[in-house]
Amino acid sequence: MTAAGLVPDQIPGRNGNHVNQDLVLAKGMSAVNGGAGNQTLVFTGAPGVGKTAAAIELSFRAKDFYPDGRLFAQLSGGMDQPGTEGEVLRDFLVALGDKAQDIPDRLDARRSRFQTLTVGRRFQVFLDGATSASQVRTLLPGDGSSLILVTEGRPLSSLVAGGPVTFLELTPLEDAAARELLIRLIGADRVDAEAEQAAELIALCGHLPIALCVVGSMIHRSRRRSVASMVERLRDERRRLAALSRDDDLSVESVFNAAYRQLSDPAQVCYRALGLRPRSGETGVQAVAAALDLPEYEVEEAMSELADARLADELDDDRYIVRELVQLYAEQLDRRSAGEREVETARLLAYYHRRSVDADAAFAPLRPWRKSLLGLTSQGDGDADQARAWLRAERSNLRAAVDFADQVGEFDLVMQWCVLLWPFYEKDKQLDDLFAVHKLGILAAERQRNDAVGSLLHTQVGFAHYWLRHLDDAAKAFTKAVGLARGVNNTELEATAAEGLGLTLLARQRTTQAQETLRRNLELAFTTEDPRRIALAKLHLAKAEAPEEALVLLDEAQPVFAGLDGDETENLAKVSTWRGKKLVEQGRFDEAREPLSQALNTMADRGRRFDEAEVLVAFGDLEAGLGERDRARAHFAEALVIYAALCFAEPEAATRAKLTAVEQG
Repeated sequence: MTAAGLVPDQIPGRNGNHVNQDLVLAKGMSAVNGGAGNQTLVFTGAPGVGKTAAAIELSFRAKDFYPDGRLFAQLSGGMDQPGTEGEVLRDFLVALGDKAQDIPDRLDARRSRFQTLTVGRRFQVFLDGATSASQVRTLLPGDGSSLILVTEGRPLSSLVAGGPVTFLELTPLEDAAARELLIRLIGADRVDAEAEQAAELIALCGHLPIALCVVGSMIHRSRRRSVASMVERLRDERRRLAALSRDDDLSVESVFNAAYRQLSDPAQVCYRALGLRPRSGETGVQAVAAALDLPEYEVEEAMSELADARLADELDDDRYIVRELVQLYAEQLDRRSAGEREVETARLLAYYHRRSVDADAAFAPLRPWRKSLLGLTSQGDGDADQARAWLRAERSNLRAAVDFADQVGEFDLVMQWCVLLWPFYEKDKQLDDLFAVHKLGILAAERQRNDAVGSLLHTQVGFAHYWLRHLDDAAKAFTKAVGLARGVNNTELEATAAEGLGLTLLARQRTTQAQETLRRNLELAFTTEDPRRIALAKLHLAKAEAPEEALVLLDEAQPVFAGLDGDETENLAKVSTWRGKKLVEQGRFDEAREPLSQALNTMADRGRRFDEAEVLVAFGDLEAGLGERDRARAHFAEALVIYAALCFAEPEAATRAKLTAVEQG
């Protein structure tokens, strides 16, 4: 009993739509049941993830353990106002039976009185939206067996210095739980009737309970409002936050407002930058620093603060995941003039473009088009591994940059990115990205009447179709590229396109036409007087020629690649691959084993999975020729796994046929 014989119960009502936090609540209840003395549980997580709802749910589940009462304080609204703790203690003391006129004015006196009234007792003290460890410590009850429930308004990691604390981190709802929440809000019949739309609605809400509750309430209020109509409304980024913020009691925007106000000034600046376009779901410190023209160390500190506030999730030391709703709110916050925003956007585009140039120079140093067609030079350090790592990390942002450049009419940038990113897309077989950006690039080349770049882009698209064995589409692209190259009298471009067309004809088993085209490619290569281009033309012609002629061509190409300054390890491995294949065709199985082994080791070490599969198939043919059925079966099966993983259907089907033939003897 309290001083006035009261048992206060200030905890808000239970949320009937609470879902998906069973593991978190189980961990919390374990602390409740197993701990001696006061227990502090801190609920952490992103804004809108349901920290308060989860803490309330735990409060009700543990209610019977705390017969002396439950106290509640909302702290986040007053985090910038002096005297917040004093006002909370005053309210607590009144709830515990003290008369208002008898409560002392000084904070330390109120704290002492509160601890005296609660010492040795079993209370729940719920501190919602706490903004500092010192704030929590000021509001702790006296020594006893009380439960202190805290939801973070700001990071409270330093709270551990004051005694045992259990941190309970909440994450956005998983698909099944989000669907269950939507069912509770609008009914299973409506969710089942529009299952695909419901899944998209969940994604548009970022799997956040607060957002789903908003849209669920709106749909529930009108039987005529379909899930599909709400999806259509939320697809429009300009309307999404407004649609998810219909009032202060149930508002995504108000949740983000509260989180934003608690940030330091530098963190607020960086937060607003997260709304800049181009953007994806990830960002890096270097990109933000470039956009804001700030030192990286300042941005590192600010981004760390955003991560602590759960407005971004740290991937590693300098990269962060940022949810779409956070980005939309950040964009809305930026109310500066269009000119000011455009300066930062231009810096961001320039950063991605400059780094793309440097990465291409490191990744494909001998490729001529960067300079000859685009007139671009690099200041990069030439580290291929670092370049590939950067391209992989920024892949989604680079895709967004191309889309954005197209939208704002920066067509030269669109064309340049198609050329710069192709070696990376080719080596990593990122074909979805390749097709998407090249569709824009080809249109940009037509708008700019740049037939030279247009020829190259059609060639690059042709090779993507060739890898997928979309041979009709590949032939059309290469034929278009040849015509454009001839129109601008560019021998190098014509040779490149002819090379692809010849390989496509060979894959279509039009051997005579393939030989003619690839011989034409070699003739064009000789006119360029470029040793590397000539060696490549010989390598590709060897694929179409009979073994005797092919082996001569490969013998001529190999020392050229070996003598070049750049890294030609992969081209040397391709020479070994085809030497092995041609030897297998001649029945010289023992001689084929060494070059194929060399090629396989290189392709595996370099992560060239498609080429690795090609060598494995050649090894399978070798073992089958020797009658080693088990070994052949193993090589074909290993190649099938790679083709399936890369979604190369035609090579997979051809290899499966070889495997079946071996198994049937």
